[in-house]
Amino acid sequence: MKHKKVIFTAVLLLNLAAVACLVYFAVPLLAHDTFVPNPDAMIPMTRWEGGGTILMLGLLPMAAANTLMCLTVAKGKRWLVRAACFLPLAAQLVLVALYLTVSFH
Repeated sequence: MKHKKVIFTAVLLLNLAAVACLVYFAVPLLAHDTFVPNPDAMIPMTRWEGGGTILMLGLLPMAAANTLMCLTVAKGKRWLVRAACFLPLAAQLVLVALYLTVSFH
């Protein structure tokens, strides 16, 4: 029983960290922050571009974290609870689609 509680807590903390990263990188993307923090870099990026790129690269880890949560934490629950596990992934997909449509338009 103790082993299940440790796995439950670890998966929950992993998902909370993933959601915190989602919020951290979504704020400059939604605010369309065009400040360049390092203008002397080899490839200077605005905060908006950096946030969108990191969100795009983080799609697979977010999908893995949400699937793991659905398989462990929401196991045996109603379908609505299991579907709610994938809400951060859906939000990230919308943000990446927004980034790709605006940046390549």
